[in-house]
Amino acid sequence: MGLGYLHLKTNDRAKARSLFLQVQAAEPHRLDVLSALASVMALDGEHAAAADLYRRVLGQRPADALMRYYLGKCLLELGNRDAGEAALRASASAGLQATGAAVAALSAAPHGRFFLRPSAVANFLRVKQN
Repeated sequence: MGLGYLHLKTNDRAKARSLFLQVQAAEPHRLDVLSALASVMALDGEHAAAADLYRRVLGQRPADALMRYYLGKCLLELGNRDAGEAALRASASAGLQATGAAVAALSAAPHGRFFLRPSAVANFLRVKQN
C-alpha cells in the first residue's frame, strides 16, 4: 500500500493502480485498498466506478466524512447534483475543515454551486455559524 501511495504521489497512476489491485486480490475486504483504488479511478476520470467503491467503504464506515466528501465530488462530476450535494452536506457536519473542503468541491465541480455570502453557504450546507 505504501509503495502504491508513493507512485500515486508521483502521478504514476498506472503503477499505483496495479499495486493496489495486487493488494486487493490478496486481501479483498480491506477498506483502505478500496478507497485507494477509488482515488486512482477518480483521478483517471472513472467517477462512476470510484463512486461505487466509495459507497462500499461507506457501507462499512457510514460516519467516514472523508469518504462521503470524495463520494460527493464523484457524484457532482457525474452530474448527479442532488446526491452529490447531499453527500457534501453530510461530510460538512464533521467540522470546519470539512466544511471548507465541501465548499471548494461545490464551487469547482462543473455541475456545482458558487456562493457570494458566507451565510448562504452555511445555510446551504446547514452548518451552524459562530
